[in-house]
Amino acid sequence: MSSFQQMHKMIRFFLIMSVAMPLFGCKTLSGLLDSAYQKPKMEYVRMRLRDVSFEGVSTDFDFNLTNPNAVSVTFATLAYKLDIDGYTLFSGRSNKGVSVAANATSPITVPFNVQFKRFAKALMSFFQNKRFVRYDLSVTFGIQVPVLGVVEFPFTLSGKIPVPQLPKVSVVSVSPPRINPFPPTAEFSFRIKLENRAAFPVALKGFNYAIEVSGANLGGGQTTGQSLAGGRHTVLDVPLNVNLIQVGFAVANAIRSKQFPYKLRGTIDMGMFKIPVDVGGNVKF
Repeated sequence: MSSFQQMHKMIRFFLIMSVAMPLFGCKTLSGLLDSAYQKPKMEYVRMRLRDVSFEGVSTDFDFNLTNPNAVSVTFATLAYKLDIDGYTLFSGRSNKGVSVAANATSPITVPFNVQFKRFAKALMSFFQNKRFVRYDLSVTFGIQVPVLGVVEFPFTLSGKIPVPQLPKVSVVSVSPPRINPFPPTAEFSFRIKLENRAAFPVALKGFNYAIEVSGANLGGGQTTGQSLAGGRHTVLDVPLNVNLIQVGFAVANAIRSKQFPYKLRGTIDMGMFKIPVDVGGNVKF
C-alpha cells in the first residue's frame, strides 16, 4: 500500500470518529469503530534449530504478525509453556511492548534454550536410547489494538528435536602378525575407528582402552586429545607386541586360524561425559 493510501485510510478513520462522536451514543460509536478496525493476523512460520550439542538445544519459533490497520498496534503480552519429552521446562508470562507499524507484517521470534541435564535423569542412557525427543509448545500472543483492546492469538505446536548421538567405537581390522621365534612373540596392530555421529564438532579429551583376544589381555593404552568434525571419523593404529607364552595357546591358535575374537573395553573422555566402551566381534587378517 502506498503512503498516500495509508494517509487516506488514517484520515478516513479519524473523520469517522470526529463525525460520529457528537451524533451517536457509545454503543453505536463502538460498532462503527469496530468496523473501522480489522483484527490483526498472527501466523506460525517455522521452528528453527540454532544450535545442538551434548549440553542442550537452542531453538527459535518464528511467527508473522500482520497489521492491516492504518495505525500501529502493540505486541503487548506473551504467555508460554514448553514441554520436552514430557517434562515442563519453561512456563510463564511476560510483557513485551513492541510496536508493529500500520499496514505492515512484522516477524516475531520466540527463543528457547533447552539444557538436557534439566530433565534427563540418566544422561548416558538418554543419549544412547533416543534420536529425537518430542516438544509441545503452548504460546498465546496478546496484541493491543486501539478500540478492540487486547486480542489474543493462542497456538499449540508439537514436533521433534534431535538428540546428539554419542561417538561410536569399532574395530576395523587387525594386521597380519609378525612372529618372532626367540622369544616367541607376535607383533601386530589393531585399527580402531572413532566415529562422530553428531552433526557438530566433538572434543575428545582422550580414549583409554584395553584389548582382549580369546579371553587373554593383550594390553592397552590411551590416546591424546583431539577434535572430531561433525559426521567424521578417525582411525587409530594400536600396535601390540604379545608374548605368546604369557598369553597362552588360545591366542596362538587365533593367530594360526587368522581369526581374532576380540573384546575392546575402555572409556572415552568428553569432559562433561565419560562414555564407557565395551564392544566385541571377530576380525580376520
